Amino acid sequence: MLKIHPFRGICLPLAALVLVCQSCQEPQNSGQVPAQDSITSGMSNSGTMNFEGEIISLPSPIQIATYMKNNNLPFKQELVHIPGAKAKYVNETKKALNMGVYGADLAYISNFNLGQQNADYVDLVAQLAAELGVLEHVDRKIISSLRNGLSSPDSLIRLNAALFHSADKYLKSNDKYDISAYILIGGWIESLHLAADAAKSNEFLRTRLGEQKYAAASIDRLNKKFTDPAYEPIRKEIELLCAEFVKLESTYSYRKPIVDAETRTTYINSKTSVTMADEQLTTITSLIEKIRTLITE
Repeated sequence: MLKIHPFRGICLPLAALVLVCQSCQEPQNSGQVPAQDSITSGMSNSGTMNFEGEIISLPSPIQIATYMKNNNLPFKQELVHIPGAKAKYVNETKKALNMGVYGADLAYISNFNLGQQNADYVDLVAQLAAELGVLEHVDRKIISSLRNGLSSPDSLIRLNAALFHSADKYLKSNDKYDISAYILIGGWIESLHLAADAAKSNEFLRTRLGEQKYAAASIDRLNKKFTDPAYEPIRKEIELLCAEFVKLESTYSYRKPIVDAETRTTYINSKTSVTMADEQLTTITSLIEKIRTLITE
């Protein structure tokens, strides 16, 4: 069995995005902690969604790309979803799910200065946003900046965050929470797909994957609310995945958080650890890949 150790001091911005979070300073040796329903996972910061009157904590997958970069993991072309598949998606639910997938892939490839491939994924996300009726409500400067900033990984990630934040704001203000949530689910699954591959040989990424235990309850509650028949096979498998995450053993030791009033940032000092056996990693990875196939097929 692998003992997953905590990291301490992750900062919680006062306003986290739904699909992609803005940059957050993380002190070295930082840790991860669950706090009631406002979960902060090691993979990303959390946001919240008011869905049908219920507040649900939602993990943001964007930081997996940063974690992979910081661990010097090489780019793997086979991990990203192929651009040509986009033409298959005619159902609104599938378009939203795969906008999330391509958005997570864009964050991943943005770290590798891939030139035209970066541009291709910018266009994929923009095309799906247009088909969902979102693009016309996004600041055109964001799209222009995305296409003009292809040589700067940090700029791409930041602009990607701005794009999804703008889209999410429009969808929520027009009571289209289901579309926003489908985008989130797609991005979450794709980030787990990337993390699971890295977790085979990298303990740090395995740690981040295991810490999704703290997001599973919120994801499961959100997952149960979807009624589109096209989503039903995905819903059932995500329910199984969340159940597997919940099974992971964890320990938690509370320490009073430190509040920096000047920067309006709270540093969590409590400690948590998750234990994931090899067979559990295998089961979780298998479920992730099955769900991803259902989303992208």
